[in-house]
Amino acid sequence: DLAAAFGAPFVLDMRDLWLGPGGYEPPSPVHRAAHERLERRVTRAASAIVAVSDAMSDFLAQRHAVERGRIETIVNGFDADDCLLAESSPERGRIVIAHVGTVIRRNRPDLFFDALARAPRQSRWKELGVRFRFVGNLSPATAARPELGGLLETTGLVPHEQAWRQTQSAAALLLLVGDYVARWGHNAKAFEYLRSGRPILCLEETPDSNDGRLLRSIAAQPCVFAPLNDAASVADGVDRIVAIAQQSPPPATPPAALDAFDRRTGAARLASLLERVVVASQRVP
Repeated sequence: DLAAAFGAPFVLDMRDLWLGPGGYEPPSPVHRAAHERLERRVTRAASAIVAVSDAMSDFLAQRHAVERGRIETIVNGFDADDCLLAESSPERGRIVIAHVGTVIRRNRPDLFFDALARAPRQSRWKELGVRFRFVGNLSPATAARPELGGLLETTGLVPHEQAWRQTQSAAALLLLVGDYVARWGHNAKAFEYLRSGRPILCLEETPDSNDGRLLRSIAAQPCVFAPLNDAASVADGVDRIVAIAQQSPPPATPPAALDAFDRRTGAARLASLLERVVVASQRVP
């Protein structure tokens, strides 16, 4: 409405789907219908649309009968200036597998905790010094649940600089990929994990996730993949990443392909899109 009132072009930035686990979940069919109408009107009125994956771009074009050429895919990325590489060594006598960043329900941490609680090798992992360190918002009460065998620890929320140090000093990194992110986008932490060069344990609720394909295509460091909804496979994945960590591999050099996900690259693409939209609007008689 503001765009129409001022005669200005309007760019719609869809970082998540409007409705669903990544967006708004209506409490009733009436609310859903109202939001679907609003989404349809806003999407069709936009001069251009930005989405975080080709899958989301394709879906929006089909759902709202919008020309695919009006939708630009700009993938999430990382800020290289906030992720400066420095020498860092894993803790002696421990194998810290770090999950760095916010724990969100749609990435199904519940499945991971359930697999950990059922793992037959809890005692063995503890003897080896294995700890799953959650750097972020995981509550101490969750980490202290007795069925998790004392294998979890949490730092609470910390500044990004400290979180990045934890990323670089971990023996390995834990990436949880729920179905929503698997299909529609990327975990932001995936790019920083790749930047760190540390081994990655990627647990996917849906096979062949966006994050999984990204790691398989450009990761320079060792990566282990396992289905998140299969407790036995999760335990096997932990065994494999522990075996890699025990070898103390040096951090891998970040792949050159990662430069495409530097936020400066994404910002430049967005600036170019905005310029094209403005120029196009000025041609309208």
